[in-house]
Amino acid sequence: MPLAKGKFVGLVQLFSAETGELLAIMPDGFIQQTRVAVTSALGVKALARENSKVLALIGSGGQAHAHFRFLTAVRPIKHVKIFSPNPEHRNAFAKEMERETEIPTNPMESAERAVTDCDIVCTTTNSSRPVVKADWLKPGMHYNAIREFEMDEAGLAKSDVVAIHTQFGGIQHYQPPGIVVDMPGVRREKSRDWSRYPEICDLIAGKAPGRTNDKQITFFLNNVGTGVQFAAMGYCAYRAAKENGLGHEIPTDWFLQDIKP
Repeated sequence: MPLAKGKFVGLVQLFSAETGELLAIMPDGFIQQTRVAVTSALGVKALARENSKVLALIGSGGQAHAHFRFLTAVRPIKHVKIFSPNPEHRNAFAKEMERETEIPTNPMESAERAVTDCDIVCTTTNSSRPVVKADWLKPGMHYNAIREFEMDEAGLAKSDVVAIHTQFGGIQHYQPPGIVVDMPGVRREKSRDWSRYPEICDLIAGKAPGRTNDKQITFFLNNVGTGVQFAAMGYCAYRAAKENGLGHEIPTDWFLQDIKP
């Protein structure tokens, strides 16, 4: 909740694996969006057709911004179609991203219209219900979802190749006060055997087969985030800050004591 003067509080603390020293404290917002989008981009790179030119993006929030940037970086996207329920948001988003990337971007009046005749579909929403129907997925498409909630269960069965972020799974999300799991519109991840699906790292390393022809429907579910992503992203940010003289140096002594914990 934005309770700090209308802003959010989220911090990443980066520690040395050798000494335990606190190396950096940084806000997590940009890292949070980037770690998810980069993982999705790896899914697109591993599974989408190399000649994919049209991207359908469902959502217009922070994750949509990050996914627009990174998905268009791994495939030669020439056109992006945007849908989100709020017309004002999707119109502003389309103008902003076209101005930033110079990729023609059009807001669409429905999710189905956005998905029609595209090569890559990516859902980046906070929806508790499916936002893309399996029937919309056509041969050759790649579908990418960042939450189990927003996918159509039938999409798993319809896809020829499915990969997930991690087989770890089983995360229990705590609901805000007053929200009951069985209330209308509230979903929770189903208990499922994630081990039946290869992880994206297996496809990248060649341990599991990816797309084998241009007619297949492929699906990458960015099912669960992992803490190691923050360590990796945090280190990249820390190293870049050191190289460019950015940030504020805080004495390590401020965080030390002579009393054994």
